[in-house]
This record gives sequence, structure tokens and C-alpha cells, in this order.
Amino acid sequence: MNATFLDLRSLRAQLLAWQTSEEPLDDPAIDQLLDLRIESVEAGIVPLKRIIQFPDECSTYEGASYASIRRFYRWAAPRPGDVVYDLGAGDGRVLLYGGFICQATLRGVELIAARVEEANRALARLDLDAVELRQGNARDADSGDGTVFFIHSFSLGDAINDVGRRLRDLSAVRPLRIASMAQANDYFAGCAWLSEIAAPHEASMPLLRYGLRFFVTRGG
Repeated sequence: MNATFLDLRSLRAQLLAWQTSEEPLDDPAIDQLLDLRIESVEAGIVPLKRIIQFPDECSTYEGASYASIRRFYRWAAPRPGDVVYDLGAGDGRVLLYGGFICQATLRGVELIAARVEEANRALARLDLDAVELRQGNARDADSGDGTVFFIHSFSLGDAINDVGRRLRDLSAVRPLRIASMAQANDYFAGCAWLSEIAAPHEASMPLLRYGLRFFVTRGG
């Protein structure tokens, strides 16, 4: 994988090729292609200050790998008209990658201002008009137009319960597709209004408790 700068058309072609291949993905190299400076941003976030400011939030940041992001988009297969939300969007990997490989509207909510600023700086250069990332708390963010949700664990408290209740209410309006990771899996696996499914090409793969897992609205 060559992480040299690509023009936007070539970058889109490269990401689409990776999306349909089984080639191993190099996270730092793709970050470089997308102009994401994740390591420097995370180095500037003081854990103790963050814990004091947001005591219910996870004290460490573990963003989704591009391999997981590729699996998510293969499963969700967003189409024009879909609105994809990344709740707890971190540095924006899910959004920026998705902006090149699908035609849905992509929106993210992230609590930490430095991550939002970094992702929006990269977004401005990449000219992804259908992608938006705003600062806010996922537990009370307005995501009422969403059809697809990506949720990596972002809380040590009851924020996931608040998010889940909002999604349950939204599921009465339209069918939802939800992908989750880490501790969020325990919550969604216990929701009676959701059914867990395997991606068609992954039916034989074992479920990992904290790996990427997929849920759809019952009867949706």
C-alpha cells in the first residue's frame, strides 16, 4: 500500500478498490491518504482533564479499524436516501472513508472538540459534501432522520441506555440497521426490538462478544 498523496478522483478509486477486495488494510497509511492526523490529535488530549470534564465517558480512545469499517459498509450497503450516523465518531474515520465509497448522507456526533476540528479540517480538503461531523453528546444528539447507525462504545455510564431508547423510539417510525462494537454489543444484544444477523458473506464466522456485530429492527 502506497501512502503517497493521491488526487481526489484517484483516492476514491483506490478506496473503492479496497472496499471490494480482501487486501489487508493499513490504518496509518489510510489515515495519511485521508489527511487525518489522529496520533497528534490524541496526544494533545489530556486524559485526566477529559475524565474530570466527562466522567461517564471512556478514558481511552480506540477507534474502529479500517477493516471493521470496510465490513460495516459491506453489511449496511448504504444507498442514496439513507442517512448514516456515527454516534461517538472519534476522529472521523467511518465518515471520511464512507464519503468516498457510498452515496448516502453521512453524519457524525463526537464529544471531544479536538477530534471534531481535525476531522472537519480533513473534510474541507477532501470536498465531501455529503459528510458532516458536529460536536455534541451522542446521548441527546438529534439523529431522527437516521436509517443506519454505527456505534462504538463511548461511555462508562448510562449514555448507551439513552441512545438505545432514542433508537427504539425511532424504530417505530422506520426500520433501522445498527452496527456496534465493544461494550455496546452487550446492550444491543439484549434489546427485544432488535434481531442480530450475520452479514451474508460472513454467515460462518463466529460472533465475538466485543467485535463488530450487526442488528436490524424486528419485522423491519
